Amino acid sequence: MHNETVFDVLKTSRIFFTFEVTELGLSNAMPTPRLLLFSHETTKEVAAMQNERVQEFQNEIIELKSLLVHLDKTVVDKDAKEFLLQTAENSLGDVERYLLPHGLKATHDTAEMWLRIVEFQLEVAEGELKYADAVLAKDGASVVIG
Repeated sequence: MHNETVFDVLKTSRIFFTFEVTELGLSNAMPTPRLLLFSHETTKEVAAMQNERVQEFQNEIIELKSLLVHLDKTVVDKDAKEFLLQTAENSLGDVERYLLPHGLKATHDTAEMWLRIVEFQLEVAEGELKYADAVLAKDGASVVIG
């Protein structure tokens, strides 16, 4: 029969152990280790890592927006501009206006999900902009989608 649970945390590797003490009527009862499936990083360490990722995302947004502006100025045809750049522009807008702010406000439980979505949207934008850049390199600024 369990009398009480004692949470003596042993930081070994990246795993927590807890020890449950059972009432055996013995003064030298040995605790039984129970493995918990979460990392030992403290809340401060997690927040620092998330802040670092957010800064990396913000730097990437600046780079991608710069490329977007350059490509927007380069492409002459309105339809080609829309076809080549709209998806990237939408992805970057979603990240700036919605995803990243929600990721910053998220609880520890959901922050990683938001940041992964941000990462995915930035990859989409980057892929689209690289594609547009390659099309322009091949066909020139007067490319026409038709």
